Amino acid sequence: MNECELVKKILNHMNAEDYKILINKVWFRGFWVPGIANQWSDKKWRPKVEFINNDVVLNRKIRKGGKHNYELLIEAMIKMAEDRNDETYLLYNVVKWITDPDSHEEIEEYFNQLENQPKDDTKNDSEEIKETSKNKNASIQDDLLKKENEKLKAEIDNWKNRGKKYKENIQNLKIKCSNLEQENNRVKKENGRLIRENEKTKQGKDTAVKEYNDRIIALSVENSKLKEKIRGKYKPKKNIVLSKTSGVSDPKVLCVTKNPADVLIKGYNIYFLTDLEELNKKIYTETVFDQIWYIRSGLTHADLIKVAEKYANQKILQARDWKALQKKLQGGDRL
Repeated sequence: MNECELVKKILNHMNAEDYKILINKVWFRGFWVPGIANQWSDKKWRPKVEFINNDVVLNRKIRKGGKHNYELLIEAMIKMAEDRNDETYLLYNVVKWITDPDSHEEIEEYFNQLENQPKDDTKNDSEEIKETSKNKNASIQDDLLKKENEKLKAEIDNWKNRGKKYKENIQNLKIKCSNLEQENNRVKKENGRLIRENEKTKQGKDTAVKEYNDRIIALSVENSKLKEKIRGKYKPKKNIVLSKTSGVSDPKVLCVTKNPADVLIKGYNIYFLTDLEELNKKIYTETVFDQIWYIRSGLTHADLIKVAEKYANQKILQARDWKALQKKLQGGDRL
């Protein structure tokens, strides 16, 4: 007896529940029955024992180079026997057959006895064995269902705990989001306050700059007024300034200059001409001057021509400034 024949004998004596479990295990590994259409799409379809318990189906390979159908059945039977862990279980004979070659004769004899037992209407030993096996199978199925139920409960508890952790994480994230939103609002308010302070500072700076510029302008005007006042202090009426130290017998001098305030020379009766538009006035046309002084600083060559034309018969003493004039006077007192 080979492995394929062993599978055939096992299938002849399996109960309906074990057969259903066996087919479920091999169905999704490529087990198929030739000549039956749509068996792949119909996941609930289960072939009858008569359809698969023959050499043609059992020796069929699922694909080229793959396993035979009977090999898939043997692997599934071994797995079911190991899960049951009961040496009286029918499928345990497959485990013994594969793992212990010396047990082949014993297993063959066992199946021969099963096949040669008399059949009658009363319960025989085989029927009692089947009933006992059925009860054991039911008990085992209950145990499996209980274990599966406990496993599912454990998974449910696990998911509940994970859901609780997720809720806690979500709550913590909500709190963080709320804190961040409050911080963001605070930063916005602080930013607005800083912007307003910056605007005030800028306005204050602009105001201070304006006040400073206005102050500079006011000081400049005041300075100009003081200069005018100082100049006016030495400016004579009708643009004539007479030296306070001069006498009647002192020589009369016409001094053409833009700045008479710097002049203080003893021994001369000085008349100042600061505006050349005054040349035709009586004081300058009727007075006989002994000397003509011309200070070029602040005046132009055209101004010199006007004076030279007016006093063509007199020598004009020219100098760059007052220091240069004092040197030319020879004997004139310096300041």
